[in-house]
Amino acid sequence: MKWVKGKRLIILLVFVSAILSIWSAEFVFRNSLAQIVQVIAPRCSVGVAGLQASLTFVGLTASRVCDETIQNAGALCDELNQAQASQNRYSNAVTLDCSTFTLYRMSETPMQPEVCEGDWQGVHTIIRDQSPLPFVSYAMCAHLFSVPMPASP
Repeated sequence: MKWVKGKRLIILLVFVSAILSIWSAEFVFRNSLAQIVQVIAPRCSVGVAGLQASLTFVGLTASRVCDETIQNAGALCDELNQAQASQNRYSNAVTLDCSTFTLYRMSETPMQPEVCEGDWQGVHTIIRDQSPLPFVSYAMCAHLFSVPMPASP
């Protein structure tokens, strides 16, 4: 009988030790694992012609979202103009000329400062802009992620 109790105690101790080990490893490596996934996940970047803005898509369908965004540049332009008008925060905000609004696939990872990020169309999306007054990027953030535009740029 004592042997059975001792065996149960050993099994319980091994089980508790395994759970604590897994929890500790998850706690220590959580950020590292997220960073590794971000590095190996497919990504695609789209630049906005004439502006210092870009969108980077990260996820399994990043390439498809990239292509669709480029193909639907005119519709996105209209939506951004509407987002800027509805926010009505900036009297000097630029209205985009949607007849010339062009998006292109970037061959290198953009290096502009990040303006915002979130999930859109099933992929993680990062919006970057080097402009001193990034009105278009603020409108993208407001439109794509349903966040309010900042009170001042």
